[in-house]
Amino acid sequence: MPARFSRTAALLASLVLTGVAAATGCGATGGGEDSGTFKLGVEAPLTGPDAESGQAILNATKMAFAEVDNKIGDTQIELVPVDDKADPAAAVSAYTYAINRDGVQAMFGNWNTDVTLGVMPLSERYQMPHFFYGALGQAVDDKVEKTKPKYFFGKQYPPPGEQQAAYVAALDEALDNGLELPNGKTVALFGEDTDFGRGVVQTLAKEFKDDGWQVKGKQFFAMDETEHNAMVNTFLRQDASVIAGTGTALQGIASLLKQTRSLGFEGLIICDGLSYTGDWHKATGAASDGVMDLNVLYATEEAKKFEAAYKRSTARSRPRRSPRSAPTS
Repeated sequence: MPARFSRTAALLASLVLTGVAAATGCGATGGGEDSGTFKLGVEAPLTGPDAESGQAILNATKMAFAEVDNKIGDTQIELVPVDDKADPAAAVSAYTYAINRDGVQAMFGNWNTDVTLGVMPLSERYQMPHFFYGALGQAVDDKVEKTKPKYFFGKQYPPPGEQQAAYVAALDEALDNGLELPNGKTVALFGEDTDFGRGVVQTLAKEFKDDGWQVKGKQFFAMDETEHNAMVNTFLRQDASVIAGTGTALQGIASLLKQTRSLGFEGLIICDGLSYTGDWHKATGAASDGVMDLNVLYATEEAKKFEAAYKRSTARSRPRRSPRSAPTS
């Protein structure tokens, strides 16, 4: 489950009342107003390459509203899943259908940068309050700054930057403590071909170069791609000590790690976002040994209780890491 959404969902029940008032006052329409029911759309990639993350978003949101019996005051809250499939065109269609046919009165969530860029204009056009979108890409910040939307607000994460810098700092510390790199400070970069993926790779390239590393090359792939042998062979020819990059689709990134190991790369891999999905170790197996990933963990007692409740509600538990797997932090 993406930790950034679990905390948001815990706050959502108290904040959606603002959405009720906003939707009533700003002209958003929906079939629920006269019946005492408020329809809240939960937009997420419920199918497609990012389905694991999307289902986690939906599950966490359901948990938050279950804690208040799906009611705010005398108003019943009906959650309406809106499947954007991690695809901008599909998202626009689903978003429009949810408003015009399902009678949704406010929206919550989403996950992908390109999808966010696609649905943001719809939120403004339909005067549809949209809370807590999950996109990380810099393009979203740029669009918000340029267009200053009135109905689309509450971004969950900053654009790529500080987290990627932490990888380089961790490697520097390891080098100071005796880590040996077979080909010196050389790195090859990879990323899904999305605004988010390109942003992470761009940031990694800058951070590594500023630290004196040689960037051997950059490779991009479709989010749902599972055949990576050609890209891995390029990595091997480049003789980089480290391979670093990102991907948000679990099956695609698991395939990349497995193929990288099976073709003989034994160096260090940085895979930003691997642990966004709770089933990452089940998907990757031993291929994740020696892989670095930084992610938000549950720090407060309240957050840890939420994590435990989520595991119970979905009949899941965090898989045990193999002894050599690098912990997330």
